[in-house]
Amino acid sequence: MLIDAKCQKCPARKLRTAEQVKKIEKWYDMFLSELAFINPINVILLGESFPKDRYFYDSESNYGSSGLMFNLKNEFGLKTNTEMIMKFRELGVVVYDCAYCPVRLLEKKTEQRHAATFCLKNYKRHFLHLNTYPIITFFPAKRGFLKSELPEIASRIIAEYQFSRLIGIREAIKKKVYESKTCD
Repeated sequence: MLIDAKCQKCPARKLRTAEQVKKIEKWYDMFLSELAFINPINVILLGESFPKDRYFYDSESNYGSSGLMFNLKNEFGLKTNTEMIMKFRELGVVVYDCAYCPVRLLEKKTEQRHAATFCLKNYKRHFLHLNTYPIITFFPAKRGFLKSELPEIASRIIAEYQFSRLIGIREAIKKKVYESKTCD
């Protein structure tokens, strides 16, 4: 189960409605299923948290004119969510979030940062430790908390982007994928 007593100390606890918990569990299952298709993993794209109403690996999610999927489709010149997911499978790119809850719904930026850090440290850190691949972060502006909060993974961060400004991320990903393939 994704939820336990540790969540009681998290600022995002109030965001955990029964409906949101169902989404979190569904999306986490989607993430685990998607991992089976990504081999080898070349890069981890690390974001702040699951969103409230849509998820990268849910091809039915509506990204309209904003959000990660929308921005990445523009950057890669793709039209559909499915095309983007397939492109990342081909490139060996995993999209991973620090927190399960949609921390952007918290009012204070310090609470958002604390909640994302709390969840990563208590629930999601193991994935980053088991998979020592390079990391590209995409956080809201001025949220590069990993370097101070999790220094053991800071050296693996090869590029940092703002969530809404992903221009150039395609080249950074392709460069790392190329380097990975030439090292094999």
